[in-house]
Amino acid sequence: MKQHPFLIALLPLLLSSCSPTTPKTTTTTTQEESHAGLGEIMLSVQIHHAKLWFAGKNQNWDLAKYELNELKECFEDVVAFYPTHKNVPQPLSALVPTIITPSLERVTKSIDTKDAVVFTSAFDGLNNSCNGCHEAANHGFNVIKTPDVPPVTNQVYTPKTMLK
Repeated sequence: MKQHPFLIALLPLLLSSCSPTTPKTTTTTTQEESHAGLGEIMLSVQIHHAKLWFAGKNQNWDLAKYELNELKECFEDVVAFYPTHKNVPQPLSALVPTIITPSLERVTKSIDTKDAVVFTSAFDGLNNSCNGCHEAANHGFNVIKTPDVPPVTNQVYTPKTMLK
């Protein structure tokens, strides 16, 4: 009898399709498992913070507004998902609105008025607020500054209208 390699290869698949199936069990995802950890959210904050700087520095106000909104969303997630956090003496749900939000509003105004000088000052204030929040959260070892290089090199920060 001649063996057909193709049929022999298919045999395990055919046999497995005939065997009784075990019902799949469903698992309940807890709220804690359904979103990023605080460290991952803060990493996203750091990237948007840097991209915001380069957008504002290059007076790409549309990109700056976009990155600022991304930052705000990240901080909303911090407050929503981590109102309190291990080893942080004050609730993050109080620290973010008290320390961070006023600085974000100053940056918003500088972008809305397209004022590069005010933007630079407001961004410095945001850096100080980030560091103040870290201090209040017993994470003063995490120091934020104005970035020196873009976080991604495959993005253009100059406004499209200024490109040749």
